[in-house]
Amino acid sequence: MNIPLGVLPLRADTELPENLREARLQAVTHRRPARVVLDTNRHGAALAWEGADEPLRRVELPERFRLEAASGGETLTFSPRGLVRDARWVIEGPGGRRLVVEVHGVTGRVAVAAPRP
Repeated sequence: MNIPLGVLPLRADTELPENLREARLQAVTHRRPARVVLDTNRHGAALAWEGADEPLRRVELPERFRLEAASGGETLTFSPRGLVRDARWVIEGPGGRRLVVEVHGVTGRVAVAAPRP
């Protein structure tokens, strides 16, 4: 299987949240803003330094998955202190199964949960 450089196979419940956690870690460690951009056309997300064109890491979902930013927008930028705005991203898989990725702004904590009724 040929995978383009910088693109990783994805498990929806782990890789997208890990990309967000890594962005926070990179921002704090290197003391520079790091952003994660949700790319709904490519079914994935890219981690990059603020202002950079090339991603440090990109994860992609298979086409049968759908991504959407339910709140907080499609771009999250972690400050050098690890702060970010609150956000909820939704991953919808085959058969309508949904997962919610929540980012808590003050702590930078990333959690995965079933959608609230």
